[in-house]
Amino acid sequence: MLCKCREFLKPGGHLFVALPLPCVQNSRYLTIDSFKTLANAIGLRCDQAKWVDGRRMVYFIFVRDDTLQRQDTTPFAKKRILIDGGKRNNFCILL
Repeated sequence: MLCKCREFLKPGGHLFVALPLPCVQNSRYLTIDSFKTLANAIGLRCDQAKWVDGRRMVYFIFVRDDTLQRQDTTPFAKKRILIDGGKRNNFCILL
């Protein structure tokens, strides 16, 4: 869906993404930084990311940046454990 959103945006267009903060903070497969890296791989630059610890949501504003080099997206094609632990959830975003 992220790839489709990028196609719908005009160059310089903005995409707003809101995710539940516990899903991202407690995930074994996704972190905020890895989500930004995933977006960069498809040509979206993170303009802003905001969240407050203990709150419910994390907000991202991405900008379609055609100057970014399209990167290989195969690392984002299957689950990869980034943070291991017993109380982690299985939230993951794949391309």
